[in-house]
Amino acid sequence: MYSVGINENKHSMILRKNLASVCYDKGCHSEAGQSIDVLDQWIGEAWKYLDLKRFDEAMLICKAIIEEYSQWLFDAGKNVSYMFSREYQVVPFDIIAETAEYCGKKDLFDYCLLEMKKKKYKGTFFSYCFHRLFANLALAVSPDAFIALQDELLAGIKDKSSVDAETVLERKIGFYERLGKDDEARSVLEENIQIKSFRLKLINILIEAEEFSAAKELINEFVDVRKNDSDKYADRIFYKLLLNVAQKEKDMPVVQKLSYGFIKNNFNDKYYNIYKSTFEPSEWGDEYKRLVFRYSREKNLSDSLAGLLTAENDAERLIDYMENRLSLHEIGKYYKVFVSVYPERTLELFRKAIVFYAENNAGRSHYQKIFSELKKMLRIKGGEKVVQCLVEHFRIHYKNRSAMMEVLGGC
Repeated sequence: MYSVGINENKHSMILRKNLASVCYDKGCHSEAGQSIDVLDQWIGEAWKYLDLKRFDEAMLICKAIIEEYSQWLFDAGKNVSYMFSREYQVVPFDIIAETAEYCGKKDLFDYCLLEMKKKKYKGTFFSYCFHRLFANLALAVSPDAFIALQDELLAGIKDKSSVDAETVLERKIGFYERLGKDDEARSVLEENIQIKSFRLKLINILIEAEEFSAAKELINEFVDVRKNDSDKYADRIFYKLLLNVAQKEKDMPVVQKLSYGFIKNNFNDKYYNIYKSTFEPSEWGDEYKRLVFRYSREKNLSDSLAGLLTAENDAERLIDYMENRLSLHEIGKYYKVFVSVYPERTLELFRKAIVFYAENNAGRSHYQKIFSELKKMLRIKGGEKVVQCLVEHFRIHYKNRSAMMEVLGGC
């Protein structure tokens, strides 16, 4: 077995001097992921020694890169690491992982346990790579030591709902799962539902197991805390889960209430269909009128009104709505709903909207938009004559718009 530690200080000292000569502009972040020639050379050397099966030398070089580059970044200050390729933090660990079988897992395990706790690694990708390598080694060397380290790290975090706490606990859960200890992993989830992602994961586990009462309890605990928020549907995922449970339980009053919450301020096809399914056909007519009224009276819900009318295939109301708005974009989006019933009114809608659009917009991109809408008109019964008249109108009134004349030449 190869020894660990030979010439380690020599590598570190040389690399430290090499890095000291690297120049960069701390104020310039336009080129993220920049390369560092000296690190490219050292990593190349490590790969070469790995290919030569000189595993001890490859490991020592990579350890020097990890220790000295991390210190260089730490001394350089916050955000400097984002300027340079993340590969410099990742590849040395990949190479070390290749050497582990030959240089002694226990020695490498002890090295990680000691080195990774240093302040300079906190908040860096080095830390992630250390924990990944340490977890892989711990599976063979000492699983309990890995769990103990996570518990130690967690004890030092005051806010147990923070991202830092979530990161530590995720590592612990993932390690238990790799050990096949699903009950222990589940316990960590259950003990830390103050973390939103853990609560969600546990809820989904309960729903899959058809433990609906327990799932609803976890959801409602979270929702109740926010019941006085101006928009209690802001955390939509929890209401989606409640709706999912209600559908599985066939609790139609709850399905109706929750699905309405998803469409009352913004039309959505999926939740509209769920909401509609909770009504008898004889009841839906009145509810449809109520929704039309709601969307009609709110200016910011106008798109929702068009979506509702389209879903109901209500050609008459939709074309009336379009005539009041005269939006070329919306006409082009929704005209297929009513064109077969009202071809002449549809053509007149297009004509008025295009004339208005041309009066208020200039530039090639706008002319191409007009050309695109004219092509839609040509596919409507009687459209060829209307388009011909429109083009003639533009050639007379906008003859000085050379780009427009060029674009419309295709009509």
